[in-house]
Amino acid sequence: DCEFMNNITGQSEVLAMKANIDGFTITNNILHDNSNIGIVAIGFEGENPNVYVDQARNGTIAKNTLWNNQSPYAEAGSIYVDGGKDILIEQNLIYNGDFGIEISAENNPPEIDFETENITVRNNIIYDCRSVGLKIGAYKGFMRTALIANNTSFYNNRGGYRDGDTLNESRKIVPWSELVLDNMQDVIIEDNIFYARAGNKNTSMLSTDGVSTLVNVKLNNNLYYNKGSADGSGLQFSYSGNHYTSWSKYQVTNSSGFDKKSIYNDPLFANEGISGDRVINPDLHIQKNSPAINAGDSAAITGNGLGEFGKKDFFDNRRKIKIIDIGAHEFSNNVPIANATEEIIPKNLWVKIPALVR
Repeated sequence: DCEFMNNITGQSEVLAMKANIDGFTITNNILHDNSNIGIVAIGFEGENPNVYVDQARNGTIAKNTLWNNQSPYAEAGSIYVDGGKDILIEQNLIYNGDFGIEISAENNPPEIDFETENITVRNNIIYDCRSVGLKIGAYKGFMRTALIANNTSFYNNRGGYRDGDTLNESRKIVPWSELVLDNMQDVIIEDNIFYARAGNKNTSMLSTDGVSTLVNVKLNNNLYYNKGSADGSGLQFSYSGNHYTSWSKYQVTNSSGFDKKSIYNDPLFANEGISGDRVINPDLHIQKNSPAINAGDSAAITGNGLGEFGKKDFFDNRRKIKIIDIGAHEFSNNVPIANATEEIIPKNLWVKIPALVR
């Protein structure tokens, strides 16, 4: 229930859980117009002499709203797990940042086999960020056991200089991909919408950070779309040395079992809000004829714990009315509950937040 704004943090973060923190809750906060990472759970930076407890763990990051958190010299995650363990990230709204959500590890102590472990990222909405919507996997060390489910990643990866940098003095971000994978083991990535930005510079839908090691990764029951390609032709799907130049080639010929039950189609959002190269006040509810309805994993287990798909969607609708829907919205004929008391975010997203004290 706090607001964090206009912080110039250098290479530090705005709201950080680090060192020997066992149990934390970060909920219903607003973070905007800051100069680096918004929320982070960190491990293995040498803050505690006992390396086995030198990490933030057993935490929840939920129902926060983050926008305009951009770094002038790097690519900052609005929400970032860097060596954390046993963490739930759900029902957050992120827009106009650098990375949307990043689950990774920057430190690699020899005593630790898996620096980042047991993370659940579900029912979040991410849109119009300068770089990747979801970046999952450790680029140093290794990540094990994660569920990435029912997120809507929409029209991110626009690249460019930091907003407001009229002199082009900040680091220029090169468009990358809507979804980026890195070193990981025992990870499920299911029931997400990855709707990429149209245009020749943004044809990459899936990529890895170099030749990454992917062990027992289940990537399936997702929905992909790019407004610039109705049938998925001319799009790039790349991972760990494998490269495909269309949706059909990737889905049919990849030998990893990735996305065999996924679909390529327009999710039919109520209002995309696309204005030129930006997204303004979108309504990311799916409509009654959306291909995302009842198209998720039929075996998905809903619950409130880690590794479960969540009992409620982003909008607090009950999940899994029949078969779970793809994306952050579970469609029903009932109007979603809305009790936001101030329009501090796009009103069409109907996020439940407390009033601010002015």
